[in-house]
Amino acid sequence: MNEKDRILQEIGVFQGYQWKAEIDEIVWMLIKESQKVLFEKEDMSYLYQSERIIRYRFYSYPKEGETRVESIIHELIESNISDYTYTHIAMLIQTSKKYPLMMYEFNKLAEIPSMINPNAPLLLGMGETQGLGDKMFVMLVLSK
Repeated sequence: MNEKDRILQEIGVFQGYQWKAEIDEIVWMLIKESQKVLFEKEDMSYLYQSERIIRYRFYSYPKEGETRVESIIHELIESNISDYTYTHIAMLIQTSKKYPLMMYEFNKLAEIPSMINPNAPLLLGMGETQGLGDKMFVMLVLSK
């Protein structure tokens, strides 16, 4: 693997067929971790034909006076990923069973795709995991 490919892989950028194993991993994670609202493997097949795939992972670490959703959105804005050229968005949302996703939180998170590309179709998965405590995890997979 050349230096450019190694750097792209470290930040979660995958390009085309060269990255089949990495794309398999993304698809597997999305399917495995979405127990409440499910991703179907067939729905993710477009990733294998994508020219470019970027995966972002956001964990909520709210500052004082900030909610966990505001923390995620703040991180998203700081990452500066608004790019209207992405043609597909997949989003996985995870919380813990003790601190489930509330409807008002979901409504705020539902605004994220329009911040990236309001015209891109969205695939949404949701799940619960014990390791998060009162935190939240959001993974975005953007492709074109």
